[in-house]
Amino acid sequence: FHMGMLHTLFVLGLLLVGAAGAWRLSAVFPSNRARIAALLVYALSPLVSGAMSGGRLTVLVVYAATPWVLHLVRRAAGIETADPSSADLDVTDGVIDLSPVERLRRTLAAALALALAAAFAPVMLPLAALLAVVFAVGTLLARGAPMTALWSLATGLGAVLGAAVLNFPWITSWTWEGMVGPPPIGEAGLGMVSLASFEIGRTDFAALAIALFIPVIAAVLLAQAWRLTWAIRSATMVLVFGTLAVLADRGSLPVTAPEAGVLLVPVALGLAISAAAALAAFDLDVRGGTFGWRQPLGILSTVAVVVGLAPGLGALADGSFQVPTTPLARLLDASLPDESVDGDYNVLLVGDPRLLPVPSTEYRDGVGWAIMDDGALDARDRWMPPSNSASDLVTTALDEMAATSTLRAGRLLAPLSIRFVIVPEFDGVVSTVNDPLPLPTGLVPALEDQLDLVALRPGLPTIEVFENRAWLPTHAQLAADAAAASDAAGAEVLVRADLSASTPLFIGADQLAPTTDEVQGGVVHVGVPFDDAWSLSVDGTSIDARRAFGETTAFDVPSAGTGELRYDSSALRLLAVIVQVALWLGAMFVAARVSVSVGRSGSLLLSDETLIDLTEGSVPSLVDPGLRAETGVVDDDGPSTDRASQDGPDAEPDAEPAAEPDAEPDAEPGVSS
Repeated sequence: FHMGMLHTLFVLGLLLVGAAGAWRLSAVFPSNRARIAALLVYALSPLVSGAMSGGRLTVLVVYAATPWVLHLVRRAAGIETADPSSADLDVTDGVIDLSPVERLRRTLAAALALALAAAFAPVMLPLAALLAVVFAVGTLLARGAPMTALWSLATGLGAVLGAAVLNFPWITSWTWEGMVGPPPIGEAGLGMVSLASFEIGRTDFAALAIALFIPVIAAVLLAQAWRLTWAIRSATMVLVFGTLAVLADRGSLPVTAPEAGVLLVPVALGLAISAAAALAAFDLDVRGGTFGWRQPLGILSTVAVVVGLAPGLGALADGSFQVPTTPLARLLDASLPDESVDGDYNVLLVGDPRLLPVPSTEYRDGVGWAIMDDGALDARDRWMPPSNSASDLVTTALDEMAATSTLRAGRLLAPLSIRFVIVPEFDGVVSTVNDPLPLPTGLVPALEDQLDLVALRPGLPTIEVFENRAWLPTHAQLAADAAAASDAAGAEVLVRADLSASTPLFIGADQLAPTTDEVQGGVVHVGVPFDDAWSLSVDGTSIDARRAFGETTAFDVPSAGTGELRYDSSALRLLAVIVQVALWLGAMFVAARVSVSVGRSGSLLLSDETLIDLTEGSVPSLVDPGLRAETGVVDDDGPSTDRASQDGPDAEPDAEPAAEPDAEPDAEPGVSS
């Protein structure tokens, strides 16, 4: 019952979940130094502080989910931790053979993680599909086994398909615009330097984060064997998603792209993996060899990681992430009246989509709009309702104002119970007093010209507020003229009708529970899109709903009495919920309960969870002479091929003490330990 605490734990929990995912993904590197580097680079990226300062919950959800999705997909493809004792062999991956049942289990685990993320940020579905393609391409570029690349692609796309099914039937109402949001006015204008430094919000000295790109190059130049494979995969992620972020920032893509922070999450993850690969390469492929250009480059990459972490460490200094002390949502709540005897109402937000505190619908030319109720903003406002015919009323009103065809736009908005129209100017993050975003041309003057919209001056210079004096309460008993007009449809009818004399009813009612009130004979209007699931009974007599003003809902009451208003969900919705719950339970059961036999295998890998001592003589080699690996043939004389020259490292990286063989109850199937 402490919603504020729940909100705080949810937001900060996303950061912890993302960091934990980066740690699990970096388990492919059997070196604690490499894993710690990956964790720190991902957790301390300026992307985190930028998303926090700007309130970018979608970016935080993507940040939390992406490393877990990639980790679970690579495990579903059979890619595990390569045996470090085979560091001098040209093994591109540690790969195990999975049974079909085990592969299905791991794919469903990835689908569950992706489905949960997509419920809060639907853009995760196309992002995960592209991530699977990029991962498979990176595997091929690293000269990995084509079958490994194929399984990576198949399991990744299979996880996307599974996540889509788990979000059925709600996914049928998702649109590309709803996933990525409407485009902003003009170009976002962040620039390549800001994108490269992940400066999507306010972060001091964010440009230092550009140093994190040095390990990307160093890892490709220094690494060998499976270190090189992961270096090329991570470099491919950085290149592809970084290019998309730049093109989207310039408006050069043929479709509307997600916000910059979403596209930069895979870039940050790629930098984290590259940092781990660079340190692993320095430990296994550089240290102890003949002195040359490799040693300085390895040291430079380590220094670059330290320098690149400085902005993220600075952002954690006081824990505020430079979040505005008075966010826009709080200003909106402060400038609107509380629930009163005047009746329930709605608020129309119009302006640059980047400034609207809730998901919006694109109008045109970078202008978006959204409707919220008179309650405080909460998590439910993140889910934008699907478009419906009532949206035409808003579009018509905006069209009429833009064309200067009416001075009565308030009456056009009245059936949707819009009492206030608000245009945000500053949010303290994207648009500030010192660096404001331009308002849509002519929007505020057009609102000021309307006779039934009155400009209010609440003393808040960050928003423009207009009150609609022709508004209808959300639940209202229509006056005679308005009742007669409700039988017709069209802008002409609304402009001529006087709707202001209506009486509020059912104050505080919603679709969650029945509400009673005294009603009079005439027309009872509900300011929501027409839906025959709404019902009104007066003294026990049920009255069918009808369309009002062509788009909303009304009831023709024959005589006065006690009315009960309720909303009855359809049986199909209940069935859909039951099916969805069954799908989730089934997926979780299969992902968690399917057991597979654990046997010995000759694969060149270790379990992700196996902690080993890499000191000389502590671990017998897992490489069986004459073993044929997936990506190269190993015989008594060593590997048959080499992708890169080696310096013959004599030193091994630090690791934790060896674990007893029977101390790992969750060892991976087919893993020798």
